[in-house]
Amino acid sequence: MLGEEDHDVFTADRRPGPENHIQTDISSSDSVGAAIREGDIVVNLVGLTPLKKQKGAAYHTIHVDGAKNVVQACRVKCRRLLHMSALGADPSSSNEYLRTKGEGEELVLRSGLSVNVFCPSVIYDINNELIQMFIRNSRKRFFPRIPALLQPVFRDDIAALYSLAVQGRISEPKMEVGGPERLSILEMARIVYKQLGRPCIPVPFFTVKTGMSIAAALHLFGVGQDQIGSLTRDNITDEKTAERYIEMTRFTDWVRENVAVS
Repeated sequence: MLGEEDHDVFTADRRPGPENHIQTDISSSDSVGAAIREGDIVVNLVGLTPLKKQKGAAYHTIHVDGAKNVVQACRVKCRRLLHMSALGADPSSSNEYLRTKGEGEELVLRSGLSVNVFCPSVIYDINNELIQMFIRNSRKRFFPRIPALLQPVFRDDIAALYSLAVQGRISEPKMEVGGPERLSILEMARIVYKQLGRPCIPVPFFTVKTGMSIAAALHLFGVGQDQIGSLTRDNITDEKTAERYIEMTRFTDWVRENVAVS
């Protein structure tokens, strides 16, 4: 995947791992500095899910302070930093996830380092939480009429773009990445249900919104106003830069080839 140039690849996250893995804490500047002390290309993929607010973890700590620690460590030796942001990231957003992603993105772009920042719409593969939710819910035959439009991006397509960036073949410091299809969340569910041979019966949107509002008021399931707002917020882009580098996978085709009745 990385092309003709050979690389010694190390991974790093909070958990212990096998050889060539470094246990580190992105919220600690010392820990991050020690983890990437010898790295010349650093890929920062760390981020929290926007689908639910996780206990014991703060968006600002991971997306902003973490990005700041990575940038600081990269100034020692790193010759390129690849950073995962998000489509719609904006420091002025009222949505905490998008706001902190935007703040972290700005830190990277203003760092003075050689950088590639990728801003994808929702990334999917068979283990993605959204795809798994579709598969589980298909047994019930119902799905809420959620109107938000997405441009789902296959995980391997993002990996291919990162591989090209590692090779220095992507010149844009920032790239918005959307898949070739604009689909509502309901339309994505319908595609998965159909592949599983099950009907998808739309449920009025207000039912799920009411349920989520109650959960938010009771501080249940990691639901808050940000998660409720995301149900009506489109996550799409007109930018086609990624398609100059790779052929983007259609969600419909991927489902046909990878989702099977269990």
